[in-house]
Amino acid sequence: MIDVVRLWLGILVAVALPLGLPARHTNIGLRCLFTAAYAAYAIFPALLFGTAIATWFGVVAIGVAAQIGVRRRASTAEQTPDRDDLARMAHRIWQSHRQVVYVLAGLLLLLPVVAAVHFGGRSLDELGRLLADDRVAIIVSGLLFAVFTGGDFVAATVRPLIRRLAERGADIHQIVPTSAYIGWIERTLVFTFVAGGHPEAAALAIAAKSLTRLPNVDQHPSGFGEYVLVGTLSSLLVASMTAVVVRLALGLSPV
Repeated sequence: MIDVVRLWLGILVAVALPLGLPARHTNIGLRCLFTAAYAAYAIFPALLFGTAIATWFGVVAIGVAAQIGVRRRASTAEQTPDRDDLARMAHRIWQSHRQVVYVLAGLLLLLPVVAAVHFGGRSLDELGRLLADDRVAIIVSGLLFAVFTGGDFVAATVRPLIRRLAERGADIHQIVPTSAYIGWIERTLVFTFVAGGHPEAAALAIAAKSLTRLPNVDQHPSGFGEYVLVGTLSSLLVASMTAVVVRLALGLSPV
């Protein structure tokens, strides 16, 4: 069962996570490379080599086709005079945080070096054991899905509310990026606390966010409170449900 969840959740992250990046402003080669690398991480330790190769090629083909389709749709939208301005804001978010993503990726690439220094000759064995650990893979995939792919679900949920705020004169170019950053932190905390068996700590994190955001409702046009509430609840739902799935996969109680 645990290896099935590793496959299912890992493949989902490998295909879905790159689709959330701004299609016209993110190198498609990097997105395809992530799909190929993460699919390999999810698939090869869980299946026999021949089956793993076939599955990996199929997942990469699906991921690349999906990314090309999203890129073409984004290109068509840019040629439409009344296209949704949310795509431009997504690009701004990516431009402002991509350096952080690159630094984190670089740190991850240093893991083999750190392992070599710490474990010496046993480093490759230890690294291989870590990569093959189904429990670690499920937790990592669950976190990535909750924080980043979950953000796409939240964005789709609040999109009508953002349009309504824009029509009422709200500065959505400031509101949306700030909400995205808060959402990443929020889902990280909720997933970590719920997956770790401390849902009460997750409730405190949500309460702290509400105390920070809701007092500013009067400073924005009507509908901002609804936007914050819907975004918070949908973000909480994604993170907590993903954490529950991870706990069940690890043989733990739901909470």
